[in-house]
Amino acid sequence: MKKLIWDKLPDCLLDKIYNYIYFPQSKSLLDDIVSYKYTIDYILNIINDNEYYPHVYTWYILWSIIILIEKGLNSTKAEKMEKLQYFVMNNNNKMIQKEGGLYWIKRYIKKISKNDRENLIKILNLNNI
Repeated sequence: MKKLIWDKLPDCLLDKIYNYIYFPQSKSLLDDIVSYKYTIDYILNIINDNEYYPHVYTWYILWSIIILIEKGLNSTKAEKMEKLQYFVMNNNNKMIQKEGGLYWIKRYIKKISKNDRENLIKILNLNNI
């Protein structure tokens, strides 16, 4: 196997070269990341602002997400909500139990589009929570 000059460079020079390498990302990916962060921060502010019933608000926000993105009748959405609550309450992982509905909120927010996230914030604003 041939040795290249690259293999013989000292680590300090390699680090300097790596700092100049730039991998551009698409604007839509960066917008999606910003939208995710903004939405999660907004939801956490709602939950943290209500010091008396944060768990209730968490499950209400999750219900709003399910209504927004799930297809089908409300009865099937209610069954899905019950399954999600059952999973959290009966899970052996203490971190999932502590997060409660926030565990599922984060997972749903990752999967939905930027427009759906904006619609969710509008819905939460309309409901004054």
